[in-house]
Amino acid sequence: MKKILFAIIFSLVGIGLFVTVISHAGIQNIWEDLRVVSISGLALFFGIIFLVFIFFTWRWNIILNTYGYKPNFWKLFLQRTSAYAISYLTPAAHIGGEPTRIYFLNKEENIRLRDATASVIIDKYFDIVTNTFLILLAFIFALTQDFLPTNTSLILTISIGVVFFILIWFFWAVRNKQGTFSKIFRILYLNKLQFLKGLEPRIVRVEKMLSDFFNHRREALFSVISISILLGVLMVLELWVGIYILGYSVTFLQIIIIWGFGILAYAIPVPGAFGVYEGVMAVIFSWLGLPLPLAIAFVLILRLRDLTFTAIGAIYILQHGLKVIGLFAEKKDFINEAESEGI
Repeated sequence: MKKILFAIIFSLVGIGLFVTVISHAGIQNIWEDLRVVSISGLALFFGIIFLVFIFFTWRWNIILNTYGYKPNFWKLFLQRTSAYAISYLTPAAHIGGEPTRIYFLNKEENIRLRDATASVIIDKYFDIVTNTFLILLAFIFALTQDFLPTNTSLILTISIGVVFFILIWFFWAVRNKQGTFSKIFRILYLNKLQFLKGLEPRIVRVEKMLSDFFNHRREALFSVISISILLGVLMVLELWVGIYILGYSVTFLQIIIIWGFGILAYAIPVPGAFGVYEGVMAVIFSWLGLPLPLAIAFVLILRLRDLTFTAIGAIYILQHGLKVIGLFAEKKDFINEAESEGI
């Protein structure tokens, strides 16, 4: 009940922010920016997005190959978009769709649940690392600008230090087969809390999966890291093109700041960060000296991207009978089966 109440409150805040930024930007001004978008420009934009999803799927496929599976690439592509659709339509942005991927691998591809879960966890790990480095880069670039208040600059500096320390520690720990998250779990005495006691064994198993991949699958690891770097470049290029087709050109520094700060909007539990993303972009574009109507026109282009791939993912889900009610109906058996395999 509390979760539903919070979801409603955050959604109302998002709607309020959306209406506010639209009214301040002016519908006519936004339309003037959108009018300059050509069919060829839109095709280029969607072509880059398609490449992003291709590389996402390729990376996941390589991970599955290391476990001895050879799934159909295009089915994996559609399963990836189905997870994207679930994530976009639920408050748990960027992570809400991962159980859907596991479900499809296990039920549709007959992949052992443990291996399916490991592949998704490892793939998601590289997602998080890529995003973290881009956010870190955005923070560093933001500190070189004069638009941030002193207090904000101080917070960013501390954040950069903490994130950098955690990343170095995590890489070292995984490489040396030492649990990072389980260690933090114990340091903070979270294992003493009754409702979290059963979580530590699961964290340890996840760390073992990552450690096994890092230490015993070197060739695949190199490929996965290379693809993750390419994905980072493509995701930044995607945003740059999104602004370019609106008739504006921004610098590399500016686009990194837009990407890095923009993704933080998804930390607010609102489906698709609706309204929140528009509000964050309005602030960032203001910092960078870019017009407000451009910020909203740019977000609307990104919304078109999101809705397109969400529709593709939703169609695939419905074609395979994985409706929301059905997924919840199978949840108990799904978890029990995972437990029986030691996940």
